[in-house]
Amino acid sequence: MLQSVKRAFAIDSNNPWLHECLIRFSKCVSDHSNLSEVVNRVLSQEMQKIFISKDLESFNEEFLKRNPTSIQHQLSGAKMMCFLDSSRQEKAITIATRVDETMKDKNVKTLTKVLESLRDGSFGTCHVQTNEYRIACHRLFPLASAFMPLTNEDDACFASMNHAALNHEVLSNEI
Repeated sequence: MLQSVKRAFAIDSNNPWLHECLIRFSKCVSDHSNLSEVVNRVLSQEMQKIFISKDLESFNEEFLKRNPTSIQHQLSGAKMMCFLDSSRQEKAITIATRVDETMKDKNVKTLTKVLESLRDGSFGTCHVQTNEYRIACHRLFPLASAFMPLTNEDDACFASMNHAALNHEVLSNEI
């Protein structure tokens, strides 16, 4: 496992998924005190090369500061913030759900990842924030099915637009 982490870090040390793996791996290693002295020493030496004498919280904060305009990076950093300290749930959710004009990778796929993370428990229980985020994304991408209201709570006019678009496809296929 350590070799895989080192190789991935050498390829792209700023990858959001790798960032999550590094923190989870390091936390797992530090939580297992039953490792032999030799294994523990090797792991400590190698992880020091990656974390450069920083604790996990500092490493995560630095990652967030290094990538302030990337939703994917902010999501990974926020998830790890909550993973490391569940009392920081509100701050982590605020970071992950930021969709202002400065964010550069604001698209349906990326925003859907954030919504899925809110729903899958990565941030604990957060039903209100999840729904608020879904509504904000629905305003940005009103026709994206991932952000559609669960019921006919609003924007009924879009349903008729979708229906008209489907009929248009059918008609153009028939012609």
